[in-house]
Parts: sequence; C-alpha cells; structure tokens
Amino acid sequence: MNKNFFKLKILILFFFLIFPGLVSASLEKKIIVLPFKIESQEKLEFLAKGIVHMLETRLKIPGQSFAVSPGKEELKNLKADYILEGTIFFFGDSVSTEAKLINADSGKEELVFTQVGNNKGDVLKHIDLFAERIRTEVFNLRPANVFRGESENGYQQRSADIRKPVIWKSMFFDAKIKSIAVSDIDNDSKNETIILSNNSIQVFRRTDNSFKKLSEIRIAGKNKRHLFVDVIDLDNDGTKEIFITSINEKTLSPASSLYKWSTSGLIKTADNIKWLLRAVEKKNNGRILLGQKTKVNSSNKFATGIFELKMDKTGGLSPSNLSFPFADNIFGLAFGDFMNNGEETIALLDLKGNLSIYSSEGNQLFTSPEKYGGSESYIEYKGMRYTKDDGYQMDRIYLQQRIFAADLYQDGKTSLITIKNNDASKGLFSKLRTYDKGRIESLLWNELGMDTQGSTQKIVGYISDFTIADMDTNGKKEIIFTIVSSKGSFGTKTSRIISQSFIAKDNQSSF
Repeated sequence: MNKNFFKLKILILFFFLIFPGLVSASLEKKIIVLPFKIESQEKLEFLAKGIVHMLETRLKIPGQSFAVSPGKEELKNLKADYILEGTIFFFGDSVSTEAKLINADSGKEELVFTQVGNNKGDVLKHIDLFAERIRTEVFNLRPANVFRGESENGYQQRSADIRKPVIWKSMFFDAKIKSIAVSDIDNDSKNETIILSNNSIQVFRRTDNSFKKLSEIRIAGKNKRHLFVDVIDLDNDGTKEIFITSINEKTLSPASSLYKWSTSGLIKTADNIKWLLRAVEKKNNGRILLGQKTKVNSSNKFATGIFELKMDKTGGLSPSNLSFPFADNIFGLAFGDFMNNGEETIALLDLKGNLSIYSSEGNQLFTSPEKYGGSESYIEYKGMRYTKDDGYQMDRIYLQQRIFAADLYQDGKTSLITIKNNDASKGLFSKLRTYDKGRIESLLWNELGMDTQGSTQKIVGYISDFTIADMDTNGKKEIIFTIVSSKGSFGTKTSRIISQSFIAKDNQSSF
C-alpha cells in the first residue's frame, strides 16, 4: 500500500515536471475583454482596438490569467472566469475612463475603476493602472515593474537618449536649395547627392569629410519654376531616372522633366511631362512613382486624383489602376506599418498640415491634433477676385513636405518621420510663408495615435527638404536635410546640407 502510494506521488511529481505549462494553463483565469465604448466627437475607432490589445498584453500573467477578445458569435460559446468592459469619455482635452471587471459566474463586480485625466494621452495611463489594480487587488499579486517605476507619477520614464548624434555639415551654397535626393545614379555602388535649386541641378558625392561636385547643369527654362527632385528606376533597366517636378507659370500646368546619368554627366531625356511627381516606397511594390494633375476646384483644392504611374517602352508615363482618392496631394504620402501590427497603412500629410493614417482600403484611422510640414513650394491658379487684366487674381496652394516610414531605432518598430517648420506669419497671408525655424520629428504609434518619439534640435531657418539615406555609403542611413537662410539686408538666400546620424529620443513617459 505504501509502495503504491509512493509510486503515485512520484508519478504526479513527474507529470508536473514534464508538463508544467499544461498544469498552469488549466489554473489560469480567462478574462474576456469586450470592446470599449468610445464617446468622442473625433474619429477614434482605432482606440477601442488599441485598448483591447493593451489589456490582452498586460493581463497575460503566466500561471494566473490570460485575456481574449472574441467576436460576437464566438462570445456565445466561450466560457470565462471574468468579463471586462468599459467606456472612454473625451470632452475637450480631458478624458474619463470607466471600467469594470465582472465575475462571469455570479455577475458580481469584482473591481470598478474610474479615473479622470487632463489630457487625452492620460487614457493610456488609466488602462495601465486598471490592469495593475486587477493584478494586485483581484489576483493578490505584487505590483509589476512593467507598470510602475520610480517616477513621480507612478509610471516608468523612458530615459533620454544620452548618445550624441554625429553631425556633418556641407559648405554653404549661394542659392536656395529647393529639394535633394540621395541615390546611386551612376551604378558604381556609391551614393550621389542630387541638389535642385532655382535654376540648376548639381550632383555631389560625399566620402568621409569631403563633398565633391561631379556634375552641374543649368535648367532655367522659360516660364518654368522647379519644385522637387525624385530618383527611381522606373523602367527597370538598372539605371535610375531623375525626375524634376516643375510648373509652367504661364499655363499653370505641370512641366516636369526626366534626366539620366551618362559618362558626360546629366542628360535630359524627356521634357514637359504633364504630371506632378513623387517617388515613394511601398511594401511588396518597391519604389513607385506617383502622379497628380493641377486642376483646382471651387474649394481651392486639387480636383484631380493621385495615381501610380507606369513607364511604357517609349518612355511615356500613364496612370495605373492604383489610386488614392482620399489624398489631397502626392507630396505628403508614405506607406508603412505605422500602427506596428503587421499591416501596411498610408500616412498623409495634407495641405493644411494635418497628419492622418489611413487603412489600405482608404478608411481614416487617425488625424493628428498638431500641424506638421510647412513648405514654400506652391502652385498658382486663377482665383475669383477681380483685377484690371483678365478678371482674375492669382491664388496659391502651398504644397507639402515629404514624410517617411523608417525603423529609425533598429527596434523592429516603424516610426513616421516628418518636418515641422514654424511659420512666423501664422498663415495669415495667402501668398506668404515665412518659416523662421524648424525641426525634424520622429513619431511612433501608441494606442491613442501618433506621439512624438524624438526630434532634432530646433534649427534657425527653413528646412526645405529632407531624406533618409546612406549619404557617404558607409552602410548606415542618416537623416539628411537642407536649411535655407537669408543673409544681408537684401535677404539673399543661402543654403546648407546637414547629415545627422540619428534622432535622439525624447525624455517622455513610456506606456
């Protein structure tokens, strides 16, 4: 009898040792997380999903509990120990969070949570605190360090990045640099920097601390105003094309150009292309070229769509079936996994400076409360105010800056990188933009939306363009941007190119 009992104990012990996960899993409490109700005048549908994801992550306690968020049909057939539900109320900049943890068998409210915050971002702290109270008050566990640190407000603080970025500066250019691009245009495995100013294209190569000019051509065309430069191998022949987006100021239509590199330097291969152009990266498609016309409607907005452009055998450009009807301009478009959930989304910096995230189907998921971008580049159109000439006065639509998707900190997370120029005139004048300072910001998605992750220092002057590329071909990408300043009593424009190895993270709360 004793021997049999001893053998049974050994067998049970062996089972626990061999299958500890199976045993602990059977003891874990199942929590069903219902979608939170969001009461807000803004479109915050994404927030409900974000809160559920936060709770699923924070309530996954090995050996104790796990959380799931089933659909309505699945919910009928699922057995659970607890049900979690809540509502988020937004009023102005303030937020109120109400949540309950209910015993599924008895219907008893095991924990009732109410918290008010002075800004919208406090909702993330509320969810952290609610999960922590479930851990400590319902499951009688010790506080988890992932929720609390030694900071004043009870939440961990993300340390400021104490590394100093490596900064390189070019010589001064006695011209206003309109746009730049960095790419290997001569197929020698070394990147070149293409610089577009009012009336020239210059090609430089940076090696260590030198910045050598390889080519320069004058492009001052009659009635042409040049805006942007983009590089892409559109015809897939192994040699990249250089597209210059320009406007014919007489016809008010696009008059863009195409250049290629030859042994003698840059040569023009196409002219008066009737598209505004922008090259962007897209998952599964590689680098694509977008195009847009310049027809303006009665609401002072572009009345034309945005299309992916394809090049035929003759070098002509034609629109494909891929279009983006929700976007108001091609210059502030980027594609990437901005929500860091494995799905490609579309970021749009619109003409008003609002930064929005759209699903691949074109559904708006987020719009920023702050303004970004800021560009002196514009197109003109005939307004409705009477003049002595033809009955019209010229009005302007100011275009936007580039934005990028990048794993900036090599942590597997996609950041959104954007310029933030300060308009000293505050947009009060329809024909004047005066940018006196600016910076480049990296934004990272959290459950509430895009939040500032880090930024360059504020820079005196106008940031006219930027890119993310390996400028000196050392295997490491940098943030490369152009600063335009005025000098002398006549306001003569001078420019400089800056390369910064990375953007330091801000010292901010980590949720």
